[in-house]
Amino acid sequence: VLAEAEAEAAGAVATSREALGTLLKGLLFVGMVMAVFGQNYATLVLHLYGGARLSGGHGDGDGVAPSLMRHFSAYVLLAGVNGITECFVMAVAEKSYLDGYNRLMVAMSVVFTVATWQLSAYLGVVG
Repeated sequence: VLAEAEAEAAGAVATSREALGTLLKGLLFVGMVMAVFGQNYATLVLHLYGGARLSGGHGDGDGVAPSLMRHFSAYVLLAGVNGITECFVMAVAEKSYLDGYNRLMVAMSVVFTVATWQLSAYLGVVG
């Protein structure tokens, strides 16, 4: 009976690992396409969406919005990887680990808020 339970647990771990790997590969494919093409086509997409006023109007990407869109296209990839891996950890972790993790997340939220405030003052809207 114990051997069957161990074999079943090993099978579940292998299935979970394969599912996580497949999800991350799919996300990386879509995210990399978005990040690569977002760098070059941010101004065009913003011009098609909102006209010259949104895209900077000059066609050279001078405006704040194209710069922000370029950075955001790379950020989406990072946020997606973070979301999938965090979801996986939440699904398989023990309660004691999750309690400590939640306390860490509160502290990191404070750090993130302060960092955003400081970087926005230093880098502008991209910060």
